[in-house]
Amino acid sequence: VFDDCLQNPQGLYTKEALYAPMGILLERFCRYLKIRHLYCRNIRWHFSPLLGQTQSLTIQLSQAQNHSQHFFALSRLQLERLDLAHSIEKISLYSDQFVPAADVSVDFFEHHQHTQKAELLDQLVARLGDDAISQPGINAEYLPEQANVINSAIPLAPSNLRKTSLQPLWLLDPLSVQQRDRQPYWRQPLTLLSGPERVCGNWWHSEQQRDYYLAHDSQGTRYWLYWELQSQRWFIHGLFA
Repeated sequence: VFDDCLQNPQGLYTKEALYAPMGILLERFCRYLKIRHLYCRNIRWHFSPLLGQTQSLTIQLSQAQNHSQHFFALSRLQLERLDLAHSIEKISLYSDQFVPAADVSVDFFEHHQHTQKAELLDQLVARLGDDAISQPGINAEYLPEQANVINSAIPLAPSNLRKTSLQPLWLLDPLSVQQRDRQPYWRQPLTLLSGPERVCGNWWHSEQQRDYYLAHDSQGTRYWLYWELQSQRWFIHGLFA
């Protein structure tokens, strides 16, 4: 755990006056990280006024970092949205979410590209707020409509779940389609490209068994559809861009 603070008995009366002590605390923090070969996913500021309650500011990172410039830029962006007390006497910096340096990618080109995307996401969240940005994610469920979820742009903990099969990013409500000459038909015949991939779910409630296929039409539009074994019917579940 890192926990450090700076005090000014006379008080700091503008947000700009907070930048210098915040920069000092961040330099101390990053020195702490580098000595211990650590990266960080979360920092928390506490601003204590001469009179009144302490106000807090949390910076949640999409990728573990150890650079004071990035922490400072995000802190300034979030500070702009915070209505601070008239005078701040004490500034504290706290962090307890660390990642060993050995667990961070060492491939320079891959790491550099990923870092640029992560820093852009962090800046957008810091400026607009966590509720303004979201991203698709997955739950540990078998049925795609239950597995696909919309998560916060920066989850509190990284997920180890990964999709292992090809499917559209956005799903449709299952759309029943006809079958003609043993071929799915929606406005025109659909040609199967790959599959089946068997998916079973909800066995404890009402078991569903589906065989998923990738298909396309004569214009090249690609569909993700399944054959439902119970009803013996085709359903389109998604479209590929």
